[in-house]
Amino acid sequence: MMKNLIAVSIVFLAVSLVVPVGFAQIDLTIVPNHPYHQDGDPFSIVCEMENPGAARTVDFYFVMEIAGLYYFYPSFGQGLDGMSLTIPSTSGNVYTHAVIPEVILPDNLPAVSAILYAVCTEPGTFDLLSNLDIQSVHLQGSWDELPFPNIENTFYFMPGDSSIDFQSDQSLYNTFSYDIHTHFPLKGLYMRHGITLIDYVADAESESKAIQGAQRATAASLAVGFHVGITPHHLSGSLEALRQTDRRYNQWEPDGSFYNEQETDLAAITMSRYATELVDTRKNLIGISGEGFFDALQTYPQNTVFINGPIEVEMRRSGNEDPHYADYSPFAIREFCDWLRHSGMYQDAMGQFAGQGVPLDLISGHDFSNDASPGDGFNAYFGTNFTTWDLLYWDLVTYPDPLANSANAMPGPGQTGHTAGGFDAPRMVNDELVGGNVQFQEIWDGWRSDNTTGIQYGYGFRQSTVYNYVADTSKWFFDNGVPRKRNFTHQIPSDFLNNWIRNRGAASPFWTAINPYSCAGYTAYWETTQSETLFQLSHDYSPRWGIFEYHPDPETTQSQSYFLSSLEKIYQYRGQIVVPLYLYQSVNGNYKLIGTPFADAVRSFIDAKWPGTDSNRFDQPYFNSAWINYLPPDVQDVTFNNGTLTWSNTMWQDRPDLTWDRWGEFDHFNIYRGDASTFEPNPANFVMTTTGYAATGLAPGNYKVLAVSEIGVTSPVE
Repeated sequence: MMKNLIAVSIVFLAVSLVVPVGFAQIDLTIVPNHPYHQDGDPFSIVCEMENPGAARTVDFYFVMEIAGLYYFYPSFGQGLDGMSLTIPSTSGNVYTHAVIPEVILPDNLPAVSAILYAVCTEPGTFDLLSNLDIQSVHLQGSWDELPFPNIENTFYFMPGDSSIDFQSDQSLYNTFSYDIHTHFPLKGLYMRHGITLIDYVADAESESKAIQGAQRATAASLAVGFHVGITPHHLSGSLEALRQTDRRYNQWEPDGSFYNEQETDLAAITMSRYATELVDTRKNLIGISGEGFFDALQTYPQNTVFINGPIEVEMRRSGNEDPHYADYSPFAIREFCDWLRHSGMYQDAMGQFAGQGVPLDLISGHDFSNDASPGDGFNAYFGTNFTTWDLLYWDLVTYPDPLANSANAMPGPGQTGHTAGGFDAPRMVNDELVGGNVQFQEIWDGWRSDNTTGIQYGYGFRQSTVYNYVADTSKWFFDNGVPRKRNFTHQIPSDFLNNWIRNRGAASPFWTAINPYSCAGYTAYWETTQSETLFQLSHDYSPRWGIFEYHPDPETTQSQSYFLSSLEKIYQYRGQIVVPLYLYQSVNGNYKLIGTPFADAVRSFIDAKWPGTDSNRFDQPYFNSAWINYLPPDVQDVTFNNGTLTWSNTMWQDRPDLTWDRWGEFDHFNIYRGDASTFEPNPANFVMTTTGYAATGLAPGNYKVLAVSEIGVTSPVE
């Protein structure tokens, strides 16, 4: 190795020598047939020499440097080698010497970059007779152009702010943009800042204001996402009004009670698919919101990122120490019965939800769809004593009219609304389920599942009801033009809260966020933000996922390392969208980002390098698992006028915020001049290098500008 380096040093000591007086200098250029190559490409290297003087003999040296090793032509061994050439007088022409005649490269090329050196010296000495030329070539299995950053490959950091809505003045958006970009400077092309807005549509007459928000966000160089919130809670407008018209439209507790104060989290509509008037109203509201989002997406396709349709869908909301347990509305009980029997809307041949009844393997293969009454089969398996499929309380066929809020929810025998021997679900009494055997209780009560290692579609009717509400909502957004990759759920993964009351009451395990029409999304605070299991499951079942309410410690008492560990877990499992609440702070002073250890962690997260490199992690498309060398994109808007050449500082026209200096792998621009507009840039027609966006004092001609990355590959050569 030492001998090799000494030889190279001797050869290229000539770079500092002066050509002897009386000898004409030879102009030497290394010309690969292309600066980068892939499987199956033709590959060749020639050296072009212009000799304005008389023919002369020279010692010609050509060296390839690969991974710190030097290979000398013509033997391409690692010992000093060269050859004698006689170069004729070219008189304005070019003498060409083939160093590597054309070959076809094999498949499965490794990634190889080579620096090429060539020089001519006086025979038997190292006196320089030509310039030292240095070029590079790059080989790998395939070369792709740097992908345009968009929803397919970008990480979005999109805090919310309660003070900004669709009608807010543009100046508020601008201030938000200034603050987020100043406090958290972006490094790399594949991370983007944005703002998350509330787009709640409460009335059928309303129109989505999504396009207004997208317009203001775009003007402030922000991406934008929308929390819509078509949920059983947070009620107002037409859903709240409809809830008040029929007691059955509420979620009932086991004793038949329900919460009846407007606009509180405890007031909740039944999630049953059988409450068709509620379903139709929800569907109409979603149509308005979905169409609004679609309009915004069509108008601002690069900036309109996501919509959360269903947000924190769960059975009647339970606090950590405030147990609630639902739903015993007659709509829910009727649906439970038909779901178990594969009858009614769940009838396998003709039902609206054919194929979505309870999986028969969960009830030992029993099929009760053709049973005229519960009889011995159903009762024997589930330990019940029903004599009819009609409901015990307020059967929907027998009592089809709306039920007043003052009505007795659980009438006794002989009273209006009671059916002797009627069907009912297990009831929670003194913190225990009563009615039927363990099979009946478990098929009703999904919280009893402690499996967090996979999706359990159909386990437990209550869980299935939450899942169906989320999936149906997602489907309606999808049907109204919202692509799946922008259509995200927003669930509380109750099985990861470490609180049995909330888990039991909510019936919203992580898998209720995952369906065929949308991508998975969650709320995550405190210890949930450190749940590697949750993040891995999300990645496995919904590779595109996000956290739409996020703060590892809302009181910001933890250290920077605590916050950073959560962010790194999200990155490890490629959570794509993170919505910290809030950029500044909420009303009570918590949930703050700027000015906290959380902010320090975010900056460290953004500044991180790709493992084993000095390159920015966000200079790789976000979902890449290994570093890929890309070709720079074409340089835009190249214009030559009166000796001045200019071009755009923007890498892509559709993303004016992405300038060349944002790309950490960018090095410089090469300028080439040719006689015809169709000329192909190569070392022979190279003019100059610059890092700016203009060159002056140029001779007339046709010009092309190629961007060059740090490893030396250029924009595609046409």
